[in-house]
Amino acid sequence: MPIENTLKRYRIRFGISQEMVGLATYCSQKIVSEIERGKRHPTPEFSRRIRATMPAGVEFHAQAVYDE
Repeated sequence: MPIENTLKRYRIRFGISQEMVGLATYCSQKIVSEIERGKRHPTPEFSRRIRATMPAGVEFHAQAVYDE
């Protein structure tokens, strides 16, 4: 499943806003929105940080692709 679908499902399931994800991953709400919509690929650092925010037992599989 693409990261954008996984990230949005995770956010909605746990009642987390895009702003909260941005704060946890040190990026803006706009970047989180772009990742969720498939307009931007997450950096490896973003993927690492989002995994670190997961509650115990929640699986989050994201393939980070960094275009630069």
